[in-house]
Amino acid sequence: MTDLPDRTEDVQPLMDGLQFSDEPVELPPTSTLVREWMELELSALEQDQPISRADALRALAALRPLGGAA
Repeated sequence: MTDLPDRTEDVQPLMDGLQFSDEPVELPPTSTLVREWMELELSALEQDQPISRADALRALAALRPLGGAA
């Protein structure tokens, strides 16, 4: 899949390059599609690095409120 543009001015060339067709497209069976989506999400979870509750609370406590109020 092509990377999506990061800048507004790069969107139009992407749109100009799209090609549409009235030909029917054969999709994979629903169970295959769902399995592939689940595998994709599970692989993302495997790369996740959970932190402890104490570390999360410590990080949240260090944040300043919006607006500069103390």
